[in-house]
Amino acid sequence: MLFYFEVDIINEGKNKEIEIGFCENRANLSGFPGWYDGSWGYHGDDGNFYCCSGSGNPYGPLFSTGDTIGCYLNFKNNNVFYTKNGINLGSY
Repeated sequence: MLFYFEVDIINEGKNKEIEIGFCENRANLSGFPGWYDGSWGYHGDDGNFYCCSGSGNPYGPLFSTGDTIGCYLNFKNNNVFYTKNGINLGSY
């Protein structure tokens, strides 16, 4: 199964904390994507990719108002990559 979605950042908000990700049905939704088991996310405030824990790994550039972030999921190959303004940031 392949999925792709894009998010246009129209307002980064007061705290500038924008995170874009995905999760399983069982994931804890009380925090940002990637902070808890069963969730993954690319965080715009630090450029890190978070995978099921509160510790992120360097991934891509920061993003904020005016940017478009895309997320490509390939569940057949267990692959994910993001784009920033149409530029592929590479697989994670």
